[in-house]
Order: sequence, then structure tokens, then C-alpha cells
Amino acid sequence: MATPTQKKVIIDNLNSAFIEQGIKSNTRDYEKFFDKTISRSLGLLPKDNVTSKDLRRVVNGININKSSYLRQTYNMTVLSGLTNIIENQRIKLEDRALLLPLLLILSRYPTTKPVTLALKIDKVTKAILSNKISTLSGTEKAIAPSLRKYYNSNSTFIKEQLAINRKKIVKIHREIKSNVSKTILKTLKSEIRERITIVTDDKFKDIKRPKTFKEIRESMRSKFGKQIDYRVRRIVDTELHDLAENTKHNQHLMMGYTHKKWNTQGDSLVRDETQANHKALNSVTIPVKNKFKMVGKAGGRALYPSDPSLPPSQRINCRCFLTYVKR
Repeated sequence: MATPTQKKVIIDNLNSAFIEQGIKSNTRDYEKFFDKTISRSLGLLPKDNVTSKDLRRVVNGININKSSYLRQTYNMTVLSGLTNIIENQRIKLEDRALLLPLLLILSRYPTTKPVTLALKIDKVTKAILSNKISTLSGTEKAIAPSLRKYYNSNSTFIKEQLAINRKKIVKIHREIKSNVSKTILKTLKSEIRERITIVTDDKFKDIKRPKTFKEIRESMRSKFGKQIDYRVRRIVDTELHDLAENTKHNQHLMMGYTHKKWNTQGDSLVRDETQANHKALNSVTIPVKNKFKMVGKAGGRALYPSDPSLPPSQRINCRCFLTYVKR
């Protein structure tokens, strides 16, 4: 039987693996959005007076695929169930029927390989939601009925959680589009100002000529590509963390858990500065419906880590997580 410290490490690794898988899935969709935005923005280049309004019109006309983000609601419901299993190795009778399908999945993909487990759950979930089970491998097909059964058992909860998460997704997309607009507009104006480039002809003489659209496209992708990790990953990471902890909190509340404990990752990256001190919250346990009183000048109260009601310094890039008990 795992010790409390070992359980904490397992849950921490699972949290990280599921969130990282979500980041990868969503970043791919955002990269497609970026590429479309850059391509369509090139149509503005002949104008020497490109405005923010012009660019916003381009950006707002491009849709972002929400399916991979909504898929995370299902994945995080699985993460919540796995957390429950690890926290309570002697699963209570009233919870056993609900969690049994996950126990069958763990016999195929154990928690000792969290990255593989998260990847497979995401892949099979996507196949279930898109009705493409035939595209899965043998072992993946074998866990599909168990995963479908778990989702069916949680259908009411998932439906309610999807309604919550859809509102969050609209906010996230708006924030990312705003960041994209600002970044591309700045790059476009720079390209317009520098519409000439120096090339060397066959006689090794430097001459100036206008940049081709291909050169501008490559330049923009080079400049803008650097913004993906900085801007989007930070946003997606924070919001997926919110989604994960919110899902776990609501499901444990539904299942009758009475108390929750704040956990940090226990490394040098845990924030302990005057503005926000999460190290001081480690192991603090309170009733499940109560809010944690945050430590630090930034203040705030939170139902769980990355609660959207928190100030940015308490929320962005937080890696803390909750565990739950019944008393």
C-alpha cells in the first residue's frame, strides 16, 4: 500500500501528465489558427495604413476549434476518478461501482506510466466522441467500453461541467485572440515599414528590392512563432489547471467528500514570495465547501488552485493540487 508521500507523488505526476496532454492537443489547434491568421493578414499588407480594427476583423473572422478543449472535460473527469482511487486505496462500497471501469483501465495502463495513461485516455476519448473506435489499436479498443461506461455513469455530472467549461472556453479564446491581434499587428507594421530587403546579385553587388509575400510570410512566422509558447501555453496551462481542479472539486463534492487538502509540488519552484506564498498553504485542510485564504500581499480566497477569482500572481502557472477525504 502506498504511503501518503507516494500517493502525493503519483497524483502530482498524473495531474502534470493530463494537463500537458491537454496543452499539446489545444496548442495544435491554436497553431492552425495562427497560421490562418498570418495568411489572411498578408492580404492587408498592400495597405500602408493597417489599423487595429482591420486586423481584429481578420482575427474575429477565423474560428478556433473548441472540440479538443471540450474533450478535456471528459479527460479531467477521468483524472478526478483516478485521484479518488489513489487517495482511497480501500474504495468505499458506494464509490466502487462508479470507479470500477477505471480500475479495469489501470490494469492495462498503470499509473506508473502517467504520460502514456494520459495520452491513451485522450486518444480513446477523442475516438469515442467522434465515433471512430475503429481507428484505435487493439489495447486501446479494449479499454474503450470501460471508458464509455465511466462516462455514461457520470453523464449528468459531465453535462453540468461542460456548461461551466464552455463559458470558460469563450473567455480563453477571446484572450488568445486579443494576444494574437496585438502581436501580429505589431509584426505587420514592422514588415510594412521594412518592405525592402538587401540581396546580392551575381556580380556580388548589394541591391535593394521589395520583399516578396513569401519572404514576408516566412518572416512573420519566424517572429510570431516565438510567441506561441510564451502567450498561448501560459494561458492554456493556467486554464487547464483551473478546469482540472474545478472538475475534481465538483465531482468529489457530488460524491460526498467532506474535506480537501492543499498540496504543493514541494520543489524550489513553489511560490513563496511576499506577493503570493503557496508554500505556506501546503497540507492546509478545510471543509470541502469552504475557501482557502491565500497567503501573501495579493490576497484572495479560492475553492481550489487556479480558481479564476484569484489575482494573477496567485493563479498564473500555479501547479498546486487538492486531495480529498471523507470524514
